[in-house]
Amino acid sequence: MTQAVVYVTRRDRITGYSVVGHAQSENTGGDVICAAVSALAQSTVNSLAGVAGVTPHVLRKPGMLVVRISKTSGMRWHDAQIILRSCTLGLTRLADQFPAFVRVRCKLDEPAASGINKRRKEARYGGLHNRH
Repeated sequence: MTQAVVYVTRRDRITGYSVVGHAQSENTGGDVICAAVSALAQSTVNSLAGVAGVTPHVLRKPGMLVVRISKTSGMRWHDAQIILRSCTLGLTRLADQFPAFVRVRCKLDEPAASGINKRRKEARYGGLHNRH
């Protein structure tokens, strides 16, 4: 199973995502779904740099991609948010259609968040991002 985590601040700003694992290739369709997730995740990295002009912090290892962005100003931040939201939407739709292969969840990205507020925020995003 491929698991994706989307990192979101209290102000609903996406600061990055991680994609870990592979779809189970022994099941029919698993390789195609894994390829779709990989293409979406990698094209988002390329779009952040090439379209939004934001250089993401990227960590690649076999079976893992972690992408984070730092707060930038003005239009670059806005453009980066659109690109990241598009990636989140694509991942979520794949998880909806292929829950045996893909799981997407949201994680609050604020180190100072209290446990209660963090749970509330994750619950709020749960309807959109947390998938099987």
